[in-house]
Amino acid sequence: MERGETCSLATRSSLGHWLLVSLIISVCSISVITAVPIARAVVSAGAEEKADSMLELYPEPFFPEGTYDSSIPDPESFLGYPLGTKPIHHREAIDYFKALASFSPKAELHQYGETFEGRALFYLVISSEENMNRLEEIKSSLKLLADPRKVGGESEVASLVERTPAVAWLGYCVHGDELSGTDAAIQVAYQLVAGTDSLTEKLRRELVTIVDPLQNPDGRERYLTQLESNQGNMLNADPQSLQHGGFWPWGRGNHYLFDLNRDWSLLAQPETRGKVTAVLEWNPQLLIDAHEMGPHNSFLFSPPNEPYNPNLTQTLKKWWKVFAQDQAQAFDRYGWSYYTGEWYEGWYPGYGSEWIAFLGAVAILYEQAGVAPSMVKQRDGSIITYRESVHHHFVSSIANLTTAAEHRRELLEDYHQQRKEATKNTGAFIFAPARNQTRAN
Repeated sequence: MERGETCSLATRSSLGHWLLVSLIISVCSISVITAVPIARAVVSAGAEEKADSMLELYPEPFFPEGTYDSSIPDPESFLGYPLGTKPIHHREAIDYFKALASFSPKAELHQYGETFEGRALFYLVISSEENMNRLEEIKSSLKLLADPRKVGGESEVASLVERTPAVAWLGYCVHGDELSGTDAAIQVAYQLVAGTDSLTEKLRRELVTIVDPLQNPDGRERYLTQLESNQGNMLNADPQSLQHGGFWPWGRGNHYLFDLNRDWSLLAQPETRGKVTAVLEWNPQLLIDAHEMGPHNSFLFSPPNEPYNPNLTQTLKKWWKVFAQDQAQAFDRYGWSYYTGEWYEGWYPGYGSEWIAFLGAVAILYEQAGVAPSMVKQRDGSIITYRESVHHHFVSSIANLTTAAEHRRELLEDYHQQRKEATKNTGAFIFAPARNQTRAN
């Protein structure tokens, strides 16, 4: 019961009722203050007033068992501050990705478009050196698997599956004011490029991973400008503070305030047109769509709630369960809260996590509690820092990549089979423009 609901009981004037209500309020107040989850950092007295205490509040390493190639610059040494202690800017992200591509043969940087405000849209391709040396061959093989009409027979399919890595597309920050995903993308890229542990080597061997760190840089930069102008020496952990919320028009939309996560099928915006062209060029088997939600939540991931869109296949539903189980185990390791199957629906094909599902790939949505740019005190009195929210996205991304690597063959086979089934029911929807041609565009 919420405290506001309890207080509303005080509608009678008798002393007995007032005493009863006062007692209930006191008990509820105590429970709210003392209920602190085990896995969350708790702010010590005065800690939230110190701008330099962010890393002290959440010092957990992103990948505790990691070992790294020392010739590759890590995010902290390149940026000049620990990743996750403040949101990264577009220019910093693209400069770091350029550095990774220049220092390592395991990474290749591509630009796929430009925003209305002239900011580059880019992605980083990461895989083993062997795979990087044959990217065009891999793309050609995936193109064949995506169009069964061009494959000779089952033996050719088996050969393609045997020698072809699966492609995973990781997309972050399509809503510019949902910040933590972009910072997580920086750590994911570093892990995949510089990691020398056995798991990371397997991810490079079995997958071609494409990291799109910032799908809406115009919105992000607009929102960061708002947040930075509202900061002071004393951090405020109250999520209602202007330090955390900014003001209209915030940063959700692009330059023209268009919601880019409604545009995957409409293709009205240049950010989406460039991105969709790039995605179709690679024919991925897995696409991650990372978001944020309200500050008092935890972490949501696929599958969505029922009922499902009837055009979604049983194969996709099967893979949702497989990926969700592995992702839950990754969160259980840290004692983090999460949930699935609530409020998020998968009906509209203009969402990033649904559009690709109708093309035969596994689509997974993330929703992380938004706490930028510093930290938020949740209703139970616990603190979640921006760095921890970045960590959640990072762990989710690595968990999903691990599942894809473990099931590379099955993912490729199912991808081909779904595309094969789709060719049996060919057709198209035609949206004929009316007199308002501009509206149709």
